[in-house]
Amino acid sequence: MINSEPEIRLAKSTDTEALAAFINKENPAGDPVKGSFLKWWFFGINDHDSTVCYSIDNNLVTGLACTRNFKLLYKGEPHTIAMPQKVLTASGLRKKGLFSRLYYATESLNGDKKVLIHLTITNAASTPIFLGKFGYQRGQSPDVILLPTITGITGKTLFSAADKQTVAITSGFAQPDNAIMKDQAYFHWRYLDHQDDSETILQDKTTGNFIFLKIKKFKNIPSAFLLDTTFTLSNEHYRSLCRFLLKKGILLLLVLQRKQEINQELPLHFTIKNRFNFLVKGRNEKETEELAGITFKLDFGVLDFV
Repeated sequence: MINSEPEIRLAKSTDTEALAAFINKENPAGDPVKGSFLKWWFFGINDHDSTVCYSIDNNLVTGLACTRNFKLLYKGEPHTIAMPQKVLTASGLRKKGLFSRLYYATESLNGDKKVLIHLTITNAASTPIFLGKFGYQRGQSPDVILLPTITGITGKTLFSAADKQTVAITSGFAQPDNAIMKDQAYFHWRYLDHQDDSETILQDKTTGNFIFLKIKKFKNIPSAFLLDTTFTLSNEHYRSLCRFLLKKGILLLLVLQRKQEINQELPLHFTIKNRFNFLVKGRNEKETEELAGITFKLDFGVLDFV
């Protein structure tokens, strides 16, 4: 019999193979998860960049909850934020309180780490729990902008594919308010320290700046997700990027929350609003209400499900 109140432990990088096996067992309909991915994603820079808790019974993992923590520039000051990205329990322990125990274990540890803000994107099943039980409120869901790559038919050739083995990211770290702070260590961790054949790096031939893309289908359409850039893109850059993708047979470019870069000079673009269940939580109800009105500048690169 499975213990309904198993021990909860703080995970280390050496636990990721067992955690991956548990995820794959309990979520067979999802994409298979590798221990190497969890090790890189949650412990890639150092063990303090995430909070991962798991429950164990008779040496078997029975649940886990995890947040990926980042630095965010908020009100002109750097603060640590946590993004809850998975809470999962064994099928035999659901609706017995373990889901909440695991979540609150991560939140308590994040409090010890002086986490100011929790931001998350939840699915249909967990959204009511986060809203009704965990004290979250709905935030300003980032817009998804769709750019048909036919937009680039008149674009210039500004970019070339970069070799991940020789890329050196040394500059171009703009830090806008309400955005994840990204420095050289961040870009190296996120785009150079792991192998993902679906990710592509492009380099501006003139400035040497970089664009990071993920190639995958969206609604069964060959598409590219703009993960990150080391610089602000102009309309000319978007046209050139679309031209590059069009030549590769990619029909659609998806961009997250970059309305300030895309204006009416690019007439062929469409906006999907409220695509996500985007939820926010501060340290108290007043802070949470304030956070609910803020538009955070996120990119697809900080989302673990893209």
